[in-house]
Amino acid sequence: MRGKADNPEPRESPATGEAGASGEAAPHPRVLRGKGLSIDYVRRRVLAGGQEVPLTPLEWALLEHLSRNHGQVISHKTLKAVLWGSEDVGDAALSACIRRLRLKLEDDPRMPRLILSRRGLGYVFLLSH
Repeated sequence: MRGKADNPEPRESPATGEAGASGEAAPHPRVLRGKGLSIDYVRRRVLAGGQEVPLTPLEWALLEHLSRNHGQVISHKTLKAVLWGSEDVGDAALSACIRRLRLKLEDDPRMPRLILSRRGLGYVFLLSH
């Protein structure tokens, strides 16, 4: 994925990732934290409840894209292009990847609070609510 090593000054950020007082967009943080989750983009490491969560490369790519855009709905089309390089991949493949990621990260995958579905639109990652 692009952008992981592009930031010469890695930063740690709360889930908000808000810009400073200058109003400029904040650079991607080195670590994103909230809801008992810690995502370290440099080390490609995820902790949930203090325990490391092993992720496949596909799960990592999905989590990275969703979390770097937290609070924004990401379309199915965009996620399929990011993960597989094609929008022609079936929706079932994306749903399966989301389901596996929820099983690893959510307290109750049937009632997700991190990775939410927006019917007909896509998925949104919410770390700060």
